[in-house]
Amino acid sequence: MPRAQLIAIFGVLALFVLLLFANTIPPRSVKTEGAELTGTQPEYFETAVQVASDALLGENKARVSEWQQAFNHATTNQKLNLCDSLIKVWDGLKRPDLAAYYAEQKAVLTNSTTLWNNAGERYYNAVRFTKNEGRAPLYRSAMNCFEKVLSKDPGNLDAKTNLGACYVESTSDPMKGIGLLREVVTQDSMHINAQLNLAFFSVKSGQYEKAIERFSKVLSIKPDYLEAYLFLADTYEREGNKQKAIEILETYIGLVDDVTIKNEVKNYINKLKTG
Repeated sequence: MPRAQLIAIFGVLALFVLLLFANTIPPRSVKTEGAELTGTQPEYFETAVQVASDALLGENKARVSEWQQAFNHATTNQKLNLCDSLIKVWDGLKRPDLAAYYAEQKAVLTNSTTLWNNAGERYYNAVRFTKNEGRAPLYRSAMNCFEKVLSKDPGNLDAKTNLGACYVESTSDPMKGIGLLREVVTQDSMHINAQLNLAFFSVKSGQYEKAIERFSKVLSIKPDYLEAYLFLADTYEREGNKQKAIEILETYIGLVDDVTIKNEVKNYINKLKTG
């Protein structure tokens, strides 16, 4: 079983958690060509909504068309309700990017810090489900939303963490993002998401010692964060320390209940011991 499969063992569960709790687990860094755009991307998303709407069939097509037409002539309160309906329908149709667009429309209507942050997180998480060519406007829109949050609430560490991650993953100025993440952990060393992002970026740059320190910090904060054991074991293996990787995986086995996962990890440990 290759290393990638080890991380994939809990993939279905992680995806379920991701969809429920949005930004618990940050993505591995993926560079996106052309992501350095300015401002929000309304024209891009308006076109995307139109294309997706035209492709719908039957009841979904009629319902979405009716709501979108009503949106253009509605009062503010009516628009807020229509946004909720459109968010729900696009979520159900597995288009998190379009759901994020309507979440942003809610934020525009209310200028609420909470809603700006929610829209930013939706855009950021939609990257995981979007092909490379569609990621740039998602990153840029996410960054715009997080910047709106920080303009109203400069002490919002979650927004600063996510903004930092966007800079690292999608721009030619990754150190600006690293700087933001370091500001967060300096202010709150217990901030799990910031520690995880720094750990992932350390792995990507081959700084395994730093990554190990970060993943270990996460586990000291939240010992039941099962995925972090796999990330830590993977990093030890990358570093060449198979024995430590085995120890971490054995700890992981003792914490999970799923028999299939236990057996898969045991098989992987055996391969490490004999490889």
